[in-house]
Amino acid sequence: LFFVDTSNKQQGQKEQASKEKPLKIDLILQPDSKVPPPKDILSYQVPNGRKLKRKQQLWEKLAEKGLVPRKERLLQQRLQNPPKANTAVADSGTDPSREFYDIWADSNPLDKALAGQDAFFLEQTKKQPVRRPDRLKRTPSELPAMEIISPGGSYNPSFQSHQALLLQAFEAELVRQKAEERLQRQLNFPTAAEAPTQESVFQEQCEGLMEEDSEGEEGLGSPPRPPEEDLQAASGEASRPLTATVVREKKTEQQRKKEKAAKHLKARELSEKAARLRKQE
Repeated sequence: LFFVDTSNKQQGQKEQASKEKPLKIDLILQPDSKVPPPKDILSYQVPNGRKLKRKQQLWEKLAEKGLVPRKERLLQQRLQNPPKANTAVADSGTDPSREFYDIWADSNPLDKALAGQDAFFLEQTKKQPVRRPDRLKRTPSELPAMEIISPGGSYNPSFQSHQALLLQAFEAELVRQKAEERLQRQLNFPTAAEAPTQESVFQEQCEGLMEEDSEGEEGLGSPPRPPEEDLQAASGEASRPLTATVVREKKTEQQRKKEKAAKHLKARELSEKAARLRKQE
């Protein structure tokens, strides 16, 4: 009534055996001899193995009794009593709160430990401090540093550098000359011919205060009067009685501006003329 089919199982076994088959190159490299190679006894031996084995067995027996080797005992003591951390000493150089000091001074805190000891002994056994260099003992010179001239002042300068040097010297001389002329103008005392007289003082006082009727005519193109006539007219007007009132028409703002500009122009021309005469003398 029943039967067992093993056809698929055998086929699967054949596929698995083909997969596990080694490579051809591995088969070639395998030894062909049926005689096994001789066994190397030295590769299996441990130097001083029997002694170490007996020692290990001895310490196992002693460990059961509570006895341990000296190395392990020291390690256990070190774990139980750890060493203390090194704290920074106030006098040492590792203290961050220390004050600054001069390493070249006699009161150097680094030399306190060496105070009172023999110099020869310290020289032979102790490292000597750094010697102070001689250049620190020399005082700096009070003379100013040597100035380097411009390229135009060399033995054989180029044309551009020489012209630049000449321009620099010319500008310096021009500044010096202007300063001398300014000082001379400020301190110059007028001569007898240039000294102010009563007429010139009176003319300066009447400048811009007295309005003359002839100014309008001069503005229209009539020739200007000489200064002697102006002085006479001004003195005549000053000598008139105060009771005499002069009736004049009211001028417009444009006329007043024109008269004011003409007065400023005339005053500037007179000052320029006086300056030219003063320079010619």
